[in-house]
Amino acid sequence: MLADVWVPNDLTKATATYWSAYAGDTISWDRLTVNAGLRWDRQAAGTRDNTQVASTLFPQYLPDLTSEGIPEVIVYHSVTPRVGVTYARGESRKTIARAGYAMFADQLGSTAGNFMSTTGNRGIYFYDVVDTNGNMVVDSDELAGRTCSNTDPGCHAYDFDINNPNNVTDPIHTVADFKTPLTHQFQLGLDREVMTNFPVSGTFTYRAFTNFTWRNNGVTGEDYVQSGVLEGTHPVIGSYSVPIYVPIPSAIPVSQAATTFRNRDGYSQRYLGFELAATKRLSNRWMARVGFSTNSHREYFDSPAAMTDPTPTPGSPNIDGGRVVRVNF
Repeated sequence: MLADVWVPNDLTKATATYWSAYAGDTISWDRLTVNAGLRWDRQAAGTRDNTQVASTLFPQYLPDLTSEGIPEVIVYHSVTPRVGVTYARGESRKTIARAGYAMFADQLGSTAGNFMSTTGNRGIYFYDVVDTNGNMVVDSDELAGRTCSNTDPGCHAYDFDINNPNNVTDPIHTVADFKTPLTHQFQLGLDREVMTNFPVSGTFTYRAFTNFTWRNNGVTGEDYVQSGVLEGTHPVIGSYSVPIYVPIPSAIPVSQAATTFRNRDGYSQRYLGFELAATKRLSNRWMARVGFSTNSHREYFDSPAAMTDPTPTPGSPNIDGGRVVRVNF
């Protein structure tokens, strides 16, 4: 069996500060209207002091710890413009053309910097645990005598340095240079009153998502080789054949648990959407609305270096130009 021995973090202590300012104006020239604005944001996420109780099974690896807080682990700075233009055609102004561009900065979560706490989700995976009593549960006596190190293939320590388990001053993780994740949005639309109290509208939306961030230990898809193929059948999807990849041993760092927060170079997403709506305004005691929308949200990898494990999974198909997938269990 696989055992996960970890110390609980009953109270997560995080800190975050958000500052923002926005200025804008609207200018009209007869049928033309321009709305322009500029937004400034500074977002910061950090950790606070925290105390964590030791593991009763492996206190030598997972001892009592009291961590020191770091006020600002990640800081996002952004200046994002927005501009929208509308033009009313004809004297009746029953047709309005719309165009707009906006840039949005990702919102930094209040717990985004918690990975730098030395009292994070510390734990150890133990592999090949023998179920001696056959109850399908890992019992403490089945782990008795087990040890762990960075070079032991039978275990894997995560979120702490197993060579220095009492460390509270120097997090094993680091933060490298990065850019604030941004979304660029372009919209084109047309509104037309085809008859009294009956307008129709259509809107095309394009979004480009850039500057994605991630945390990993330096091993990317370029450091993997195919080790085999998983084949079979399933009553829902039928036959399947999935390549399986494993990391090259020489590419695995000595401290696998140590990660770096940085930009995910070579990875981006694109969204295309179209919406069509028709509305019968309330008149003669009735009203109605009809709408249609469709979209395509896809991800792109410039190279395997923009991936971690290239093995495709339901949550990470790893297909260049494939659909962005969200898996809920």
